[in-house]
Amino acid sequence: TTLGRFAIEIDGRALSFAGKVARKPLELLQFVVASGGQDVSAATLIDALWRELEGDKAKSAFNVALHRLRKLLGRDDAVLLEVGRLALNPRVVWVDCIAFEQLADGVGPAPNPAQDAAARRAVALYGGAFLHDTDDDAWQLVHRARLASKFRRMVVRLVPRSDPGSARALLERAIELDPLAEDLTRELMQLL
Repeated sequence: TTLGRFAIEIDGRALSFAGKVARKPLELLQFVVASGGQDVSAATLIDALWRELEGDKAKSAFNVALHRLRKLLGRDDAVLLEVGRLALNPRVVWVDCIAFEQLADGVGPAPNPAQDAAARRAVALYGGAFLHDTDDDAWQLVHRARLASKFRRMVVRLVPRSDPGSARALLERAIELDPLAEDLTRELMQLL
């Protein structure tokens, strides 16, 4: 879970940490997720997370963090590394923001009942800002803004013009999740 909060579940149970939380392996996972979960350059990731280290030290730190992440997730095949590219294994790993983005990206501008259903599923998945409860690194802020924009687009699409009560409820919920969304606030003000 990355929308609204960061949490990991394995087989339906929340992952708990014995002792100190492994910060770098979790940051590695978060960076891969923010990069779309597929075809993530290891070099770019290393530069973002270990910029204070040079050459072999950074590569070694990356290898240790990847190993620890796989151990934490309990599966070596959860995070794949092939030819310098990282990917989350979609047969093993499900991430809310990736599912949200896939749904939102499939919704076009034309009215369509199937796409409206996809927009409703996307809005239901959106539990708040991406990694809201973590540090605000530049790579997080970019992804957070992109997802928030897609969320607002889905909400505006779904606002029922013929049912003011439902429109108000949808807009109020959306503003609770994204309090700085001026466009949604304007929509609510116009409705009221």
